[in-house]
Amino acid sequence: VEKCIVVCTVEAIESEMGWYYLSCKVCSKKVQYERGFVFLTKLCIVFFFNRYKLHLVVLDHTGNSKFLLFDHLALQLVNQPCIELTGPITDV
Repeated sequence: VEKCIVVCTVEAIESEMGWYYLSCKVCSKKVQYERGFVFLTKLCIVFFFNRYKLHLVVLDHTGNSKFLLFDHLALQLVNQPCIELTGPITDV
């Protein structure tokens, strides 16, 4: 595993696959839905919130690529908490 710095321009944010997901505050796992039911672990009974999941198309002098940014990195890019853009969770 190596760390690297990529200098590029964000060309687009693809939203077809969604740009956020519902997550548990306790275990950070994605909340699963199936046939109208919500599936949670024992710890996750009532604590959830929205997290970023941004699909980016980036461009540099060599071409373009796709990046997937989750909550903390996406927050640095957007500079606004996900809950401010999605609103509070009311339908779970």
